[in-house]
Amino acid sequence: MKKQLFLFLPIMIICSLSLFLAINAQGVPTVTVTASQTTLEQSEKAQVIEFTVTLSNKSPVARDIAGVDFTLVSDSPYLRLDTQALELTDAFAYETQSGGTPQADTLEGYLYQELSTSAVTYKDAKFTALKVKGTSPAAVPYTEFMLIRIKATLSPDAPAGEYTVTASDFTAADVKGDTVITDSFSCTVNVVEPAVSVGETFTTYYLTLQGKTIDGQGGDIGIHLKMQLSDQLLDDEDAYINVNYNNTDSQVPLTDLDYDSASDTYILTTPIKAAHMTKPVTVTVYNGKGEHGSSLTYSIKGYCDVILEHYADYYPQLVPMLHAMLNYGAAAQSYFDVDTDTLANSSLTAEDGWDKINNLTAMTGIEPTVFNGQFEDVGFTNHTISLILNAETMIEHYITLGSGENIENYEFKVDGKAVSPVDYGGRYRLVIDRIPASKLHNGYTLSVKRISDGKVYEVTYSALNYVEAAYEIYKDYPDYAKLCDLLKSIYLYNDAARTYFGK
Repeated sequence: MKKQLFLFLPIMIICSLSLFLAINAQGVPTVTVTASQTTLEQSEKAQVIEFTVTLSNKSPVARDIAGVDFTLVSDSPYLRLDTQALELTDAFAYETQSGGTPQADTLEGYLYQELSTSAVTYKDAKFTALKVKGTSPAAVPYTEFMLIRIKATLSPDAPAGEYTVTASDFTAADVKGDTVITDSFSCTVNVVEPAVSVGETFTTYYLTLQGKTIDGQGGDIGIHLKMQLSDQLLDDEDAYINVNYNNTDSQVPLTDLDYDSASDTYILTTPIKAAHMTKPVTVTVYNGKGEHGSSLTYSIKGYCDVILEHYADYYPQLVPMLHAMLNYGAAAQSYFDVDTDTLANSSLTAEDGWDKINNLTAMTGIEPTVFNGQFEDVGFTNHTISLILNAETMIEHYITLGSGENIENYEFKVDGKAVSPVDYGGRYRLVIDRIPASKLHNGYTLSVKRISDGKVYEVTYSALNYVEAAYEIYKDYPDYAKLCDLLKSIYLYNDAARTYFGK
C-alpha cells in the first residue's frame, strides 16, 4: 500500500443535540455513556464505520433527562466525519402527526429547530410531535439503550494506527436544568496492516474469452488469475482460496487449481456471466489456521477499461473486441435488469457503445438452419431449441418421445461424437455447451438414430440461428426493444471475436 506523509489539522463537527427522555421517578440515577471500538485492516477501498453510543442507567431509580450537548471531533482526516455524521436511534420514537411547523415555545418546536439547523439528522423526518417509546412513567431497575450512531469513513490511504472520534464536554441535564451527566467519550478504530502473504504471490490476471476445456476450445467469459504458492501452503491440506463474487463466497481448494509448469504458477479461473461484467471478484488465500494475506479485487469491466485507457495503441486489434464484449455485457444487464446504474459500456463513447447496437438493422452472413428429415420420422412428437447465455453460451435441444418409444432405442451424436440425453421431466435434454464467442456462428449438427429401424434425423444449428430467428420475430415490437438490443449485441460480439481470433 502506498504511504504518504502529511501534516493534518483535526476535523471538527460541532453538534448541539437536544434529546428528551422522560422516565418519571424519584431519586438520582447512575448514568454511564459507552462507545464502541473496532479493528480494521488497511484496504484499497474506503471503509465506512459505524460507531454506537450507549446510555446506561444502572440504578433502581430514574429521572427526567433532557438537553444532551457535546462537541464531536475526529483526530485525523483519514477518519472523516461526514456532513451528517450523527443519527438518532429508535430508542426515541418520534412520529409525524401533521405537516405543520410546531410552535417555537414547545419542546417539539425546540427539537424541530435543533434537527433542522444542525448537522444532526434523523432519517428524512420533520418532527411535529414527540412520543417517548415505552410506558411512562416507569421506574426500572436497569435500562440500557443505544443513544446515537456516529458514522465515519476511513480513507483508503490510512496508515496503520489508532484513530478516534471524541465527544468532548458531553453533558446531560434534567428538565429542571440540573446536570446529571458530565463526561467525555471516544469511539476508536484500530487500523492494522494486513498480512502481506501466507505463502501466495499474485502474479497476473487476464481476461479469457475462449475459456478452457480439455481440448482448449471452451467458451467461458472469465478471468484467469495466476499465483505462485509456497510449498508450505501447498502442503497445508486445509488451505483454500475464498472467492467473493456476486455477493457470494465460495471456497476453492488449492488442489482444484490448474498448474502452469512454464511459469510455475497456479491458475484460478472464475467464469463471469455477461450481465455480471461490472461485478467485482475478490480473491483471498487462507491457510489452515485461518490466516490470510492481502486480497485482490478485479472485474471484467475494470480489466477492459485499463486496456482501453493505457494499452489501446499497443493492441489496436483487440479494441473492437473489447468494445463489442462490453456492449454485450451492457445489453445483458439492461435486459436482465442487473446493476443498470453501472453498465459495462458506460466508459465508452456513444460511437463505440450504444450506437454500434442501434445502427445495426439487419443480420447478414448467417448460415441457415439445416434439417435432414423431420423429427416425426424417428418417433418424436416434439423438438425445441433454446439458447442459454451464462458465462458460457449453450444450445439446448429438447425432445419428446412418441407413445411406445424408448430412449434406449436411440443413438445421439453432436458432430459425430456420442452424447447422452438427460431426462427432463417427460422430455429429454441434450446440451451443446462452452461455445466460444468466435464460434457463435458455427453450426453444430445433432444426429439422432433410431436403432430398431436405422432411421436418422439431423439438424444443424448455430447460436446465431437462434439470435436471428428471435430478432426477426420481435424487432417490430417496442416492448421487446431490450431483448432485440441483446440479440444484436450477440451478433456484433461474434463478428468482432471472429475478426480478432481469425475465425
